[in-house]
Amino acid sequence: FQPFYCNNVVVNKCRFENLTHHGVQLVSCINSKVTESYFENSSLDATQGYGLSFANCTQDCIGSDNSFNYLRHSLSTNNLSAHAGVPRRIIFTGNTVTNSATSVAGGGGDAIDTHGAAEDIHITNNTCYGSTSSGINFECRSGSIIGNQIFDSVVAGISYHNESDSSGRLIIANNRVVRSGDKGISCVQGFRGTSATIISLSISGNTV
Repeated sequence: FQPFYCNNVVVNKCRFENLTHHGVQLVSCINSKVTESYFENSSLDATQGYGLSFANCTQDCIGSDNSFNYLRHSLSTNNLSAHAGVPRRIIFTGNTVTNSATSVAGGGGDAIDTHGAAEDIHITNNTCYGSTSSGINFECRSGSIIGNQIFDSVVAGISYHNESDSSGRLIIANNRVVRSGDKGISCVQGFRGTSATIISLSISGNTV
């Protein structure tokens, strides 16, 4: 399901199974929500296999109380062309993610993901089990990671590296990370060629 340039899109109590691209991708939409839906088995290659994607200048949207199983990324933010704007003010909350999939090429899949071209992304009160890479991989400039529970990720429980073109700000608070294969919480400067820096980083109340 891929609506373009829409307002007030509502996806509620739907099922998206056995797809080769994404379950739902909102492209340049505003004031929309995806709730209480089920996503399973989208893992095709290194650029696909998402459950829920907020793309281009999608703003003021929410994904809440959904279930995701065997997807390369259950959430991602995306920029489909070089000048299409960036997702802003996105909330991903109260979702359950299990068994993120590897790609056909064998690369691991972060359970919850953001790309560099996005800002003010808020990942709160989600539960992740069994990610084949990081539980939460946060690459955009700003937002928050609060109140999540992350179990048995192969790599980091939470990974923040600002890969955007602008200075970064992030709050990481009250999360629980259990049995991560690498670091519990990792925060580093971006390493994909960006010159942007992290200028505000608050880490508090987490349990690893």
